[in-house]
Amino acid sequence: MLIDQPPLLRFFPLLLLSGVVALSCLLKFNGIDGVEDPECQRASVAIFNHWQGTAGKYESAHAYNQIYAFLGAMLQYLFKQPNMALQVVSWLAFAVSGWLVERIVATLAHGSRTDSRMSFVFLGWVLAPVVVASGLGVGGALLEMTTVLAAFLFGLRCVEQTRASDIVWVALFTLLSVIMRPILAGLLLPLALVSGWGLVKRREWNWLSAAILVGTAVGAMVAYDSNHWMCHVDGRALQNWSPAHFFQRSFDTENGISRHLLPNVVFLLFPIMHPGFCLLLPGLLLLAKKTDLTLPAKKTALFALCAYSMVIGGLPQQPIGTLMPSYAMVLFLLFPAWDRFYCYGLYFLKKHTRILLFVALLLQLLLNAWSIYST
Repeated sequence: MLIDQPPLLRFFPLLLLSGVVALSCLLKFNGIDGVEDPECQRASVAIFNHWQGTAGKYESAHAYNQIYAFLGAMLQYLFKQPNMALQVVSWLAFAVSGWLVERIVATLAHGSRTDSRMSFVFLGWVLAPVVVASGLGVGGALLEMTTVLAAFLFGLRCVEQTRASDIVWVALFTLLSVIMRPILAGLLLPLALVSGWGLVKRREWNWLSAAILVGTAVGAMVAYDSNHWMCHVDGRALQNWSPAHFFQRSFDTENGISRHLLPNVVFLLFPIMHPGFCLLLPGLLLLAKKTDLTLPAKKTALFALCAYSMVIGGLPQQPIGTLMPSYAMVLFLLFPAWDRFYCYGLYFLKKHTRILLFVALLLQLLLNAWSIYST
């Protein structure tokens, strides 16, 4: 067990899974939306047909989806419909990501109340419209987030609790994330460096060597078969990176000219101001304190957030899904402010705090309804 947890939390992923499955069935959501998602389905079908001996090896231009497509192809043995198989992967990623967010918050906030953490994760992550949409649909965004969150859980635990063996899992989940989406290197390399440096200072050479061995093995697999449907790393997005893009809102790309309302430097602030996330976060900024960042693990999360923002701010695009990793880091950093509001509010102003919580819940539900029915 990663962290001691109350019995109810053991069923948290199952509750999330049941909820997203029920919502998908209620809405009869087909999950196909955008350019990337049909490519996921086509890749998964081709991989499954290749295993069945009815088609040759499939190579996709959208290689960052291929691990997601690979898992969907595996589930086609249970669910004959490829779209259903891929949705099951998204459902599972939604459930596991919610559990991982709660576990990371528990790691960073020692002694925090369970009901405070659960309320925060439910409002901030589970009911964030961009997360719900990814959990309902076909696309690899939440699978990528699940591997990112797993890397952070083990990495922050390695930093905060000095558990040297976790560095191996940091290396594995970091590499899986980067294979699926190379721009995630900007978020995860700082985590790996800080975790690794901690092992160097403690002279934990055995576990550090094991992590390097895992990284070398995965890297060798990618280099040996770089055109394979599962191992190819598509780094074209990074080739167009430029510091000038921070202040631009129109970009000339291979798909034509894309125009946005705001420049990239403002786009980076969407996790704390966009209705696709959580409307409570601007208010929590008012309750944040400098002492909330004293833990080395929180400084690591802030370092990773800044590095990742430098990466996506220079890209000639503004897909809101790329902000999910930034949003997760913001949640981790603002939980102390939420815990302050939740605990003091329920102690001194119980009625008013409950009204605010109810309004926040209602707003998140309305935002999700608007997000779903507007697509």
